[in-house]
Amino acid sequence: MPELFRPAFIHDYDIELTQGQDWVQGFRCLPRTDQGVLYLEDTTGYTARMVVRTPDPSGAAVLDVSDSGGEIAVGFTPGIWLPNTAYGVGQKVVPTTLNGFVYEVTVAGTSHASTEPTWPTTLGDTVSNGTVTFRAETDDANVCNLYISIGRTTTGTLTPWGRGSYSIEVVDTFGHTWVYIDGAAYLRPENTY
Repeated sequence: MPELFRPAFIHDYDIELTQGQDWVQGFRCLPRTDQGVLYLEDTTGYTARMVVRTPDPSGAAVLDVSDSGGEIAVGFTPGIWLPNTAYGVGQKVVPTTLNGFVYEVTVAGTSHASTEPTWPTTLGDTVSNGTVTFRAETDDANVCNLYISIGRTTTGTLTPWGRGSYSIEVVDTFGHTWVYIDGAAYLRPENTY
């Protein structure tokens, strides 16, 4: 019998934002299983929203960001390899099917128009694809499928609220809540920015 859709709920995961500072957080959400093994799902095409409220979950929203505003990235970070794409030195990618490695561009160029390379699985080994060369750089333990980056210009406009609450909701391409995270949110005042 196929597994029924079950969203992942993560409750009481507290966060702290510092006024006037960037707030960057990557998440590795693993709510899906393949034959009983959790795996990192590619969330490309999903939507996401984060709302911070004060002083409780029914309070006024003091911060509301989403993937449409650019503060939240869904899909893999670093991104997956794409065909016919220009890559610069230092840029990182993962294969379209994760294999345990992240690859860094060592020679800038454009990837092949349609064929993904056969990725090496030994650190330091390289592979050319089109006119670009990739090197197996590190393992993929830090690859995220939900990445939030709220800039200092946004956090600098926030006024201290003490303890509040927040929620992050990621919705899949079928309109299902795929993952839901909530908890307490604190704003630390900062007088040095």
